[in-house]
Amino acid sequence: MVIVPVQKTTDASRVLQTPRRHSVSEVMPMDFDALMQARRQIDQWTRDGQDILSTVIPSLFQECEGLRRRAESAEAHSARLGLEIEDLQSEITRLRAEIDRQKLEASAAVDTVDKGLSEIGRITTEVLLKLKGR
Repeated sequence: MVIVPVQKTTDASRVLQTPRRHSVSEVMPMDFDALMQARRQIDQWTRDGQDILSTVIPSLFQECEGLRRRAESAEAHSARLGLEIEDLQSEITRLRAEIDRQKLEASAAVDTVDKGLSEIGRITTEVLLKLKGR
């Protein structure tokens, strides 16, 4: 917000007057010592800012580089784990097929043993009947 002084005239209209520009010395009179002190303070702030930036910026670059290396390492590790998962899934598929094959073989063996025992039982019964019939 700018406040602009207005000067009243004798006529009915008001004339807007532009504000008078003040020189620095009129607005804030400073003696030479105060001016030099302000300059020294500004110089000190500038040096402090440069010192901070010369410390902070390289450390930010180092941190960024470290984070980049960590991200690359994590990506490589993730890729290795992905390959390992694929290998393990292939192994699981192979083992499931092996289990299915062994179940079929076990079922066939049970059927064979069952048939064999049934045949032995039939033969035993036949022999027993022949021995009793004599």
